[in-house]
Parts: sequence; structure tokens; C-alpha cells
Amino acid sequence: MTYPENSVLVVGHASANGDLPDSITELCGAASLIGTPVVLLICPSEINETTTQDLAQAGAEHVAVAVQDYSELGSSIDALEKAFSEFSPVATICSADTEGSDLAGRAAVRLHRALLSDAIGIAKDDEGIIAYHSVLGGSFQVTSAATFKSPVITLRPGCVEHRAAPGAGNIINLAVINSTPTSTIHETTPIERSAHRPALRSAKTVVAGGRAFDSKESFQIVEDLADAFGGSVGASRAAVDAGCADRASQVGQAGATIQPELYFALGISGAPHHITGMQSSKHIIAVNNDEEAPIFDIADFGVVGDVYQVVPELTSLLAQRKG
Repeated sequence: MTYPENSVLVVGHASANGDLPDSITELCGAASLIGTPVVLLICPSEINETTTQDLAQAGAEHVAVAVQDYSELGSSIDALEKAFSEFSPVATICSADTEGSDLAGRAAVRLHRALLSDAIGIAKDDEGIIAYHSVLGGSFQVTSAATFKSPVITLRPGCVEHRAAPGAGNIINLAVINSTPTSTIHETTPIERSAHRPALRSAKTVVAGGRAFDSKESFQIVEDLADAFGGSVGASRAAVDAGCADRASQVGQAGATIQPELYFALGISGAPHHITGMQSSKHIIAVNNDEEAPIFDIADFGVVGDVYQVVPELTSLLAQRKG
């Protein structure tokens, strides 16, 4: 089979039950800015027709399917190496999450490629492919490029709005010979997640709490407001460290980077490592009892007041308006 000369390899990990990763549409959109998206989907079993259609809709021209045993860690690099040999891409893109960053680092070493990590955007100029990065808590933006060969890029989730035109979605089943796994999982414990709230990275409204909260009980008013808006719950690092919210809710440099239409920063001072994860929100509303808090510098609307008074009143007003 002949593949596009400007193929850009997008790497995605399906969940344990076979669901596509939330990042796949964004990664394909970013890939389409510099070439033709082709996808390596690492999954626990063969994919169905619906998944194939979803990948085509996301922009994948070709989809290489690599069925892997998820209990064996470290074998994904073999699938990526095989897909790289198959497509000869001009760039390889992974999500800058835990799995994607780990795999990208391994790929850069094994394939002898430059690694452009934690990019917030990619483009192509006369000299080749370039990546944009936000550094020092969002204070500066820098540009990087590989001197030789095609780069491996990790893309920070929630930073690229462009979406690719639908692709053909041609399926290729990769026959991968796995090397010895780095480790093996013998037992897993499912973590319960709230089913009635949207995922943090894709939510249109996010209500986040910060240092003003010191317990799960006090943090309940954050969750109540999120539920009133039909949104997701976020947290600063301080709130996570205090045990108010789990690590998956953390927004910022060490957590998720999001771009909701509406972001509530409740009792969040606005440290650079938090702002870097939410500063691209369409509208930011801050509530803080310190009128000098840095969060007010980027907020579209700010309330200087006690979150324990302001937030319950707002939640009550929303309930009244809904009848």
C-alpha cells in the first residue's frame, strides 16, 4: 500500500474497554496542520466499525491497529517502531500525558529522533516542522525545531482548536513482535468516577477550588456549583495536596491543560503553575478574599469575597432560576 509522503503519525491508546482517547481528534487536527494524519491505535482488542468511523471522522487517512496486552508495560514502543517503519512519517505526535510522554521518550531514543516535548502548537515553515512551547509558567513562549530527521512531538492537551477534515480511515492490522516488557501488572483496582459530570478536558464549564479549601467537606460547595452548571470539577495543586480532590482533577502545569468556555477559580490565588493550565479559557470568573491575588489579573470578572458565602449564594440563585 502507498501512503502519503507527508504522513504524520498520530499515536493513541484506547482505554481498557476499547474506547478512543479523548485526545485523538485534537492530535489529528494538529497533524493536519503539517501533513496527512495517519493513526497508530494501540488497543486491547480488535476495533469495531464504529471506532473505525470515528477515527476517519477525526481525520485519519490510514489507521494502523496494534493489539497489545495491557498487563505488559513497555511493549507499546514495539508497535510504534513498526508503524514508523510502515508510514515513514514526517513527524510523530503523542499526547503530552503520562502514557504519551513515556512512549515519546522511548521512541526518540529507539528511533534516534529529536524530541520536542510539551508543545502547545505545531506548524510548518520553509525549513521544516516547528513546535511552540509555553515555559516558565506561561510567562514566555518559545519555538523549537529538529535539526535533522523527523521529530517526535508531545502535544499538550487542549491547546489546538483546529480540526482535520474527515479521512478515509483505511485499516491496517500491524503484526508486532513485542520485546520483553519492562514490567507486568498482576492486579488492578478500578477507580470510581462520577458518571454524571463531563470529562475535565472536554467540559464547557469547569469549577475549580484552591487553597481556600482544606477538606472534602468544605470542597463540596465547589462540586455543588459545578453540578448546578452541568460542568466538571477542577482543583489547584494546593487543593489536591490537601486531599480535597483527586489528582485527576488537578489543573495546571502538573495537571490538565484545559480551554473551557467558562472557568470558575474559587479560592485560587493564581500561581503561575496553575495559570498555565487554564489561561486559555474563554471566560474566567474568580472569587477570592484577597483583592491583590494574581488570578484577578487574568479574570474577566472578579469577586472579592469569602468563597464560603459567595459560592453557596450563587448555587442557590442558579437553582431558583432553574425552578
